[in-house]
Amino acid sequence: MARPKQRETYGNGSVSPKKDSTDKQRRDKKGELLWRVCVTLGTEHYVDKDGKKRRKQHKVQRAVHGTLADARAVCKQLSEEYEHIEPSSARKDFEALYKAWETSMRNANTCAPTNLKDYTTRLAYMAAQRPRTSSPA
Repeated sequence: MARPKQRETYGNGSVSPKKDSTDKQRRDKKGELLWRVCVTLGTEHYVDKDGKKRRKQHKVQRAVHGTLADARAVCKQLSEEYEHIEPSSARKDFEALYKAWETSMRNANTCAPTNLKDYTTRLAYMAAQRPRTSSPA
């Protein structure tokens, strides 16, 4: 008898069963199967403060309760939701990063206007709170 696939890959996302210690697929309290959905945003290459080359892979992971079809739908939704994210932008300063996020959210229309206004107000406040460095007197 053929062994079932351990992971299904969909472009930059994958769906795999969550396993317990006996290598059986886990179930939640209601008896529904648990699935692990992972979407890879990309790999960032950078040089750290010591001059060493580093690499960091950025991922988004979710646990899905239900059928394999439910997990596939969540994987597709996450892939579409995060397709405009660029991992190298994480090293930018905070203000530029939040403005880029705001622009992408406005263009994608995935957030209610009142929620978006609330988020941007809070992010603008955090961007204004810059760490103060003491100047030598």
